[in-house]
Amino acid sequence: MCLPEQVLFLRAVFAHWIAALGVLLTLTPLISDKWRRRIEEKFMKNEFSLKHLWVVGFVFLFVAFYQAWQDEHTSAQQLIEEKRLLAVESNFWKDQSYQKDASLRTMSELLAKNFTTLSNTQQSFAQISGRLLDLAKPEPQKTTYWLIGSISQYADKNRAAHSVDYIVLTNKPVSPIKMLVTCSGRIQGTAGHMPNAGGGMGSAWGAPISPNSYRIGISAPPWTPTGPMIVTVYSNQDDVSMPCKFEEQP
Repeated sequence: MCLPEQVLFLRAVFAHWIAALGVLLTLTPLISDKWRRRIEEKFMKNEFSLKHLWVVGFVFLFVAFYQAWQDEHTSAQQLIEEKRLLAVESNFWKDQSYQKDASLRTMSELLAKNFTTLSNTQQSFAQISGRLLDLAKPEPQKTTYWLIGSISQYADKNRAAHSVDYIVLTNKPVSPIKMLVTCSGRIQGTAGHMPNAGGGMGSAWGAPISPNSYRIGISAPPWTPTGPMIVTVYSNQDDVSMPCKFEEQP
């Protein structure tokens, strides 16, 4: 239980008073007879009485009050100094906290900027990678063809009454050749050959797929951008210039 400040002060006064009396009683036997007689002659004209005890007691009580006040004053100064040190320490840690927060904010901003830069870099890398993949992809197979002429009343009456020739080009080498010929009208058959094959052309074949489409196959030589193929389309229709298309099949 905490005692009031007045009670604590009185306890301190009493403690100092008892201590002072103890010192007096301890030193009294050490005083020589010569000095004792001088003190008695100067301060005690009469015989020692109770009044002298009251005087001594009040003197030491005054000293005890002074010492207790001095203790309170010293304690107050210590508390003030401790409070000042706590304030300094608190301000120091507060400044450290502010600096840490500022560092964290700066770090967060740098991380955000780095993340944005990294994201942009990744997007750029993705675009470059996509572009490189596009460039690395093989060019798709494409065919180009032109009508180069027609022959009416073909010599082989059993095959068809008319024929028409197309020159068909490719953008990359193909071997063996598997081409699908599809026309807008009914056809009787197709045939393909390589003009620059000479006598080295391999086996060739044709097979109907539908009334207006045929498949052509040539095993050799390869079909290249510099080695075009001539495809002849046979038909009994009078309009031998009917549109056809040519597609290389896998």
